[in-house]
Amino acid sequence: MKKGYLFLVLAITALASTSCAQVLNGKNSFTRQDTLRGSITPERAWWDVLHYTVGVNPDYNTKTIEGKTEIRFKVLEPGNKMQIDLQEPMKIERAYWEKGDLTM
Repeated sequence: MKKGYLFLVLAITALASTSCAQVLNGKNSFTRQDTLRGSITPERAWWDVLHYTVGVNPDYNTKTIEGKTEIRFKVLEPGNKMQIDLQEPMKIERAYWEKGDLTM
């Protein structure tokens, strides 16, 4: 019984150590985007997210997704530029700040 249990534990350990969910998606080096994500830059340091509201509309025929995200945040210190990271091919079409359009 102990030999069977030990074999099972070793087999599971070997399997778990060789399986990875995401192996950098075949990437061999880090990009500027990888460096920016997670770094506290001056464009991120002046504000703090309080709440995200996300709405998503999938179009199954064209295999696309359209959505809207509202970010509620508090200002920690004065700032004039906000960094928001997006994954390709996402893009910002419009941005609003207190009832006014922003330039991008």
